[in-house]
Amino acid sequence: MYRLQDAFEEAKSAFEKALETADDVGAKARSLIGLGEVYRLQGRTDEAKHYFGQSEEQYSSIGHELGRANALVGLGHVYLAESKYQEAVESFTQAREASAKFGSTPGQLQAYDGHGSTACKGEVLRQAMDSYTWAGATYAYTGNDLGGANALAGLGEAYYAQGRYTEAATLQKQAESIYGRIGDQLGRANTLRGMGNTYYAQCRYGEAEGALSKAEEIYRRVGSNQGRANALDGLGSVYTAQSKYSDAEKRLNEAQDIYRRMNDRLGEANVAYGLGHVYNALCRPSDALQAFEQARTNYSDIRDEHGVADALGGLGDVHRSQGKYKEAEEFFKQAESIYLRTNDDLGLANTLRGLGDVFSPQSRYTEAEKLYWRAMVLSDRLGDKHGRANALNGLGNTFCAQSRFGEAREFYEEAEAMFSLLGDELGRASAVKGVGDLALAEQRYDDANSLYMKAREHFCRLNNDVGIADVSLKRGHVCREQGRYSDAVRLYEEAEVLYSRIANDEGKTSARHWLDIAIGLRTE
Repeated sequence: MYRLQDAFEEAKSAFEKALETADDVGAKARSLIGLGEVYRLQGRTDEAKHYFGQSEEQYSSIGHELGRANALVGLGHVYLAESKYQEAVESFTQAREASAKFGSTPGQLQAYDGHGSTACKGEVLRQAMDSYTWAGATYAYTGNDLGGANALAGLGEAYYAQGRYTEAATLQKQAESIYGRIGDQLGRANTLRGMGNTYYAQCRYGEAEGALSKAEEIYRRVGSNQGRANALDGLGSVYTAQSKYSDAEKRLNEAQDIYRRMNDRLGEANVAYGLGHVYNALCRPSDALQAFEQARTNYSDIRDEHGVADALGGLGDVHRSQGKYKEAEEFFKQAESIYLRTNDDLGLANTLRGLGDVFSPQSRYTEAEKLYWRAMVLSDRLGDKHGRANALNGLGNTFCAQSRFGEAREFYEEAEAMFSLLGDELGRASAVKGVGDLALAEQRYDDANSLYMKAREHFCRLNNDVGIADVSLKRGHVCREQGRYSDAVRLYEEAEVLYSRIANDEGKTSARHWLDIAIGLRTE
């Protein structure tokens, strides 16, 4: 009862008192497993492993297979929290075997739940689906609401890992309702966090923020540090997607502090990856590179291939924004290789789009176009609206550079509409700038200047020096074409300073080139 009420300190004291007064091995083992569960729920994995391990030894000494199975299930969940999937599989396997010896359906159910969670996180999805479906059916037959909610939540996680977000959200909502009805606050918080992640994947950012904020509030109230850090990490991603970088950085740093205290390497890696994107969007390339490198190191240490690939993609983005296309291409291709090997279509789509962004500025238009189309097909299949919008914007840039203005305009307009709908101000600014590029190419200079000023307003609100520099350079072109050479000089100088600040050597060289031309025209 104490654990269900999440009264951790009270429960800890009660179990410690029970351990001191226990007069037989079984009673000691039960108290030890209770202490392990209290520490597990607080994210204190070292203490949890210690007590679960002692409990398993005590139960083994008296041949109590059911008790041993429960202790092993606890150990399995701790290993999951530490991303030690092989150890988790071994613990759950031993638990299921012990339960079978005892003839315990509840024990087997707990082990099946654990297997489902391990398989889902390890992406052995068929095994996860089988385990959760079997467990859910049996829980429903026996009228076990808590077990049923656990199975629904686990099955939702398996659907989420497959990119089947609509089904995942439906199951998660059902599980959250059951947890709320039976008063399991921690179960409800975990499911709300899962719902937040699902909504985020669907670009339903308002709902994602709501679910994750509720989860964070519950975790804070019941004292679950692990849960709270995970919810804060999720909120960081939601705010980043909406270009709310100050809010994102704040939440991610809060999460990082918690993960470091817990020595959670996976959590630290996830937050570093998130901060890398925030810093890159804020044009802080040194900070971004450091964050992505830290993420790659941590992911590599815990053998998380998908994480390594994500970090490589982040490094590619930073180098691309600095005009370092050779290095960017190398990072993206390393990421692409991992995504292909692990059948990660979402990661692959993002990487193909990244490569397109590398090839297009180098006038490798045929390659870029093919990459954007492939990325868009994958994004559409996954229901990733953000991915589609980014691919559309890339196609607009590529077609505009080839003077295919009609097609480019259609891509930009659809991209801007999608970015607006998603609340992505940075994406919208990029699309508006693209339409300005069209007007400049068509010699509609007043329209071009108006569009560039609109894009600049967005970039300035976001403190995005890359966007501001790009707009200053293009407005310099407008002024030069209109014979306003003094204004052109001022704008080219502004662009050169900004490109220098963000270490974009290609941009700096281009701005200097046009600045010299404008100065020459002004003195004639």
